[in-house]
Amino acid sequence: MIVDFLRSVLGGLVSLLPHSPFEQFYSLTGLPVQILGWVNWFVPVGTLLGIMTAWLVAIAAYYVYKALLHWIGLSD
Repeated sequence: MIVDFLRSVLGGLVSLLPHSPFEQFYSLTGLPVQILGWVNWFVPVGTLLGIMTAWLVAIAAYYVYKALLHWIGLSD
């Protein structure tokens, strides 16, 4: 009884969320959506995006630092 209530409440909250902006590309891969969900368990896309973002920020900071040193005249 309580589980059914929680399931209906959570189902209602999830139904309020917008659809994935990538749904149009799911049909292009030819894979069922459920398989893509399983793949996400083995290839953590969110974690990979976070790591790539941190890497890009570090590289950009390096180039900004290098440009500032060059502009000030402390670097060749």
